[in-house]
Amino acid sequence: MIPESHVDILEAESYAHFATVGPDGLPHVTPVWVDHENREHVLVNTARGQRKERNVRANPRRSASAWSTPTTRTGTSPSAARPS
Repeated sequence: MIPESHVDILEAESYAHFATVGPDGLPHVTPVWVDHENREHVLVNTARGQRKERNVRANPRRSASAWSTPTTRTGTSPSAARPS
């Protein structure tokens, strides 16, 4: 279960550094989009066959450090609020 104090970051436009253990025993860290499923599981954006997916299948040890995109008063991210 995801603590109530952490749900807001997963419901915002959130990203994480997702760390897995590679076949050589070294950390493999990638930026990913994150979400949650019914406040029970953290969802990590990946595709079958990607290094992080293969790493987790081979070794379930993993870690994530999540953050959300800051918003302006209009509720958009700063990059979206900038004129082109």
